[in-house]
Amino acid sequence: MCASYGLDGGPDRYDFEPFSEMLDYTPIRHWQDVGGKANTTRVRKRDGHINLNPIIRNVDGHLRVDLAWWWFWVGGKPAEFTAFNSRDDKLLSSPVWKGAYKSRRALLPASWYVEKGKRFELPGGEPFTLGAIWNAGSEEVPVSYSMVTRDALATPATVWDRMPLIIPEHLREAWLDPSIDGDAALLDQVLAASEADTRELVIAG
Repeated sequence: MCASYGLDGGPDRYDFEPFSEMLDYTPIRHWQDVGGKANTTRVRKRDGHINLNPIIRNVDGHLRVDLAWWWFWVGGKPAEFTAFNSRDDKLLSSPVWKGAYKSRRALLPASWYVEKGKRFELPGGEPFTLGAIWNAGSEEVPVSYSMVTRDALATPATVWDRMPLIIPEHLREAWLDPSIDGDAALLDQVLAASEADTRELVIAG
């Protein structure tokens, strides 16, 4: 299960179409200033700071970048079970995931992720977006999220049988749109479309 990912490069590298003109990337820049790397943890503070990462989401019809905690909260507190990743094949059936998948979907900006000590990226280190679902947190941690994973393909499958779900550019808008139901049709469409980028992933170094 992916437990680390990050985003390298400056603003010219994360111009996330088709809605880049609508987004304030300031939270991403601040996150990059302190490392630009997400590590999942249920410990609220790391080095005296809350470990929050940028997510892109649609809230009441407005696209925004927020800092969120990479561990899904349930009932106003961090889930007691492993909740930083959510399986694609459980999004429609799990009482924990299905409500968020229906209308609270998000994108995670990234240019690499790590699985079993191997760093995966697209050729040239091009940025991409990963699928996630989000939920409310607390006053201190206003948003929580879980990264969506899928069956691994191509090179990633040689390392582990699961991997993050890449949301390709032409489906980013639909993935974020809360008026589009998170149903089997959307999931099937995203899974099929993500295969092209997935097959391009290489092991860095």
